[in-house]
Amino acid sequence: NNENNNNNNNNNNNEPTSTVLASVVLYIHVASVNNAPTLVSTFSPPALEDQWTVVGTALSLHDVDANDDLLTLDVWTTKGTVRVPTHLVGVRWVTRTPVRLVVQGPPDRVSAALSLVEYQGPRDHHGNFTVHVRVTDLAGDTAAVPLVVRVSNVNDAPEVLRPTHILQVNETQDLSLFQVYGLQIVDADDTFGSATTVVQNEVLTLHV
Repeated sequence: NNENNNNNNNNNNNEPTSTVLASVVLYIHVASVNNAPTLVSTFSPPALEDQWTVVGTALSLHDVDANDDLLTLDVWTTKGTVRVPTHLVGVRWVTRTPVRLVVQGPPDRVSAALSLVEYQGPRDHHGNFTVHVRVTDLAGDTAAVPLVVRVSNVNDAPEVLRPTHILQVNETQDLSLFQVYGLQIVDADDTFGSATTVVQNEVLTLHV
């Protein structure tokens, strides 16, 4: 009997074991969350007085929602003039005046439009001026940067504004060109200079 029991135990120990696996597939829906566009000023663009300068290249625009987003670009200034001198592709003009530009389009086209924006400071003025730039996406999130433009002085030649009528005086009469006959010297740079008069063959010439 003991021998039979041992044989039975051996047979039980030799029986193969099996593992049952269960698998489940879970579907997770990830809802989109809007990300605001980013607008960064990389440097202060230099400019020259009374000349157009590309300033949009000083800004970096990025939108991670680029596949399904529509951006509105708003550029304006309170001193000077802004413009885009070339034809824009893939955007729609909303506002286009000498002091404000507004366009709408996909992020890559808006970024391309921004890189073409030019600025000119107030006539005969130099110093630091600000171009305001704001970008708004479909969700209403915005990014804004005040871009400082450094306008350097360019020398302007002085002007002599003379009267249109003929001056008549007696031989011994003192002549006040500036007070009586309205002769003016204009220099947009407001710098110190000199003025001399030369009389030759009864013609008076003023050198400034």
